[in-house]
Formats: sequence, C-alpha cells, structure tokens
Amino acid sequence: MINLIELYRDGYEIAEKNDEIDNWTISSLTNVFCKTAIENFIDAGFENPGQKNAAFDKLLEAFSIDRLMWVLAFSVWACPEEFSGKIVRWAASVIPEHFPMQETTQWILHGHFDEISWMTEKIAHHWQDMGLLDFSACSEKIGNQDCTKKLLILHPATLSDSAKSPVAQYFYATDAPQNSAYIRGYHLSNHQEMTGHRRNFLGIADEEQLPAWAKNWMKGVQNRLFLRSCCRLA
Repeated sequence: MINLIELYRDGYEIAEKNDEIDNWTISSLTNVFCKTAIENFIDAGFENPGQKNAAFDKLLEAFSIDRLMWVLAFSVWACPEEFSGKIVRWAASVIPEHFPMQETTQWILHGHFDEISWMTEKIAHHWQDMGLLDFSACSEKIGNQDCTKKLLILHPATLSDSAKSPVAQYFYATDAPQNSAYIRGYHLSNHQEMTGHRRNFLGIADEEQLPAWAKNWMKGVQNRLFLRSCCRLA
C-alpha cells in the first residue's frame, strides 16, 4: 500500500543534515503520485455524489489523510487568492513554518480550484471528526530540553490512519536527555515501545487537560518514583 510510505515533513536541507535523503526522496516521489491520482480523480467527472464520495474514500485509503492534506494544502497556498479565507487558514495550519516552497513545484495542483475546495473541506471535516490532539493539548514545546520521565504528545502524522486517535498520541519518554535527536519510550495506551525523532512530538502534555485514565496513570508513576527515592534515602 502506498500509504505505508511515511510523509516526510521537512525540506531537503534538513533531510541532508539528518542523513535522511532517501526518506525525503521517496516521500517527494509519492507526493507526485498523489498529485497525479488527484488529477485523475478530478478528470473522472463523476455522475453522482455517491460515486464521487466512494472514489475519494479510495484515494484517502491509498495515500493516507496526511499526504492528501499535504498536497492539497500546498496547492491552496500556491494560489491563496483563488480560495476562501477559511480554506487558506486551513492550509496554513497544515504547512510547517519555513517549509521551502521551491521544493513543492512538482507536486502541487494547478487550476481545478472548485474541486480542490471541495476536497479540502471534506478532508478538513474528516480530520476534525477524528478529534486528534494539537499543540493546545501541550504545556510547552519540547525544544532540546531533557524530556525523560515526561508525558509527551505525538504529532498525529506519525500515526497510520487506522491508528489515529487522541488516546494513541500520549507517549511516555523513558530516555530523552538534553539535545538528544531521538526520544525513547512507549505509547501510554498499549505500552508499545518506540523510538522517535524529536520533531515527531508536538510538545509536553498539559497535565491539567489529561483525560482521567491518563491522570491516574501519571499519579501512579509519580507515586512509584516517590517510593523509590524514599527507599534510597532510608
């Protein structure tokens, strides 16, 4: 499946710095394939809404919601005057700050503004219905600080479409020293271990906003740490 190819959300310069040129190249080529598939979808000229919606669902399944949003958002950003303010604001929320626009020329869509508007509105509603966490669920960005023994929020783009849920975004860091490029830990929901790059995390979770199950889990962790410190002092 094409959607198994992870979306690379940084430009070539960062990819080169992090020795990730292969990831950047494969993702960029997949963006081109996605663009072509969207153009084929538009050219199909579906006879009724049911056919159109079914075909769009197949497009979503093939390329993932993250890549579709990526290609559509940059296509909107390239011609903002052709779209409503609402759609332009949506595009701005998808595009990372300072992303090099010159790298998007091969995979942005030109024309078809009404169809792009239809797709962006549909995919934005779908994303909203998923209830995923954004930076508002964080108390601060992680920066380069030591995040060991902190509860973090994963960027939803790091999760496959089938795994996307706010529950899956809570991640407990077991090894994240200052200035480390990678963070080791596990998903709070199922304790599955993972090592991820710092850029894959939105920030440190705001404990005041945690759901009850996560708050209880964090209290248990804090109590265990307290007991261990008492034993060492005894």
